[in-house]
Amino acid sequence: MKQQPPCRSINFAKTQSRCQLNNQTKGVKSGVLASDTDFNYYEVVPAALQSVLYSSETAVNIAFQGKYAMRNVRTQRLIFSKGYKIVGTDHNYYNFAFWKIINVGEGRYAFENVKNGRYLYSDGDEISDRGCEGGAAEAPLCLGSDSKDDDHALWRIIDKGDEKYLIESVVNFRYVFSLGEPPVRRQEGYTNPLKCVLSDENYENRAAWKIVRH
Repeated sequence: MKQQPPCRSINFAKTQSRCQLNNQTKGVKSGVLASDTDFNYYEVVPAALQSVLYSSETAVNIAFQGKYAMRNVRTQRLIFSKGYKIVGTDHNYYNFAFWKIINVGEGRYAFENVKNGRYLYSDGDEISDRGCEGGAAEAPLCLGSDSKDDDHALWRIIDKGDEKYLIESVVNFRYVFSLGEPPVRRQEGYTNPLKCVLSDENYENRAAWKIVRH
């Protein structure tokens, strides 16, 4: 029997429901992958990588009662819901930095803003490995959704010890990440807040959060 080449990635033709098997990935053949709206591109996740990204042995699975604020370990900024944008602010203006943390089962949570009812939502492609993007400069924005009936609004809470937690998307494995630096003075408002994005890694502890009950 003729040995078949290893499958490293897949092109799925959406209109024809068929797959094209590739023996390389877009990472190996940089610049070769072309955009085509009729196809979806997928990579096979190695077993070693699955153990890193797809199992969350340190994920917490508890019931959170009441309302909470999430303060970034590095920037000291709070996760704040500004409409459909999620930003980092120096203060809980008008209670938009208060959240209900809803356990939906299987170690997954929805974060619902107390003030406007929006849910923390993870945009962006699934990452292939921790640190694969080399920083958060091009990371997608963290958003606020009007519904939690979408896996993009579900998260794992990863306990890193010392009361520090990572908030990890169950869909694309990205972390909620705080840009900017610690505030040097009270900003007296949130008209020009700093963005929260979705990173592939916990660079400089900017994806580590203190979860504080109020």
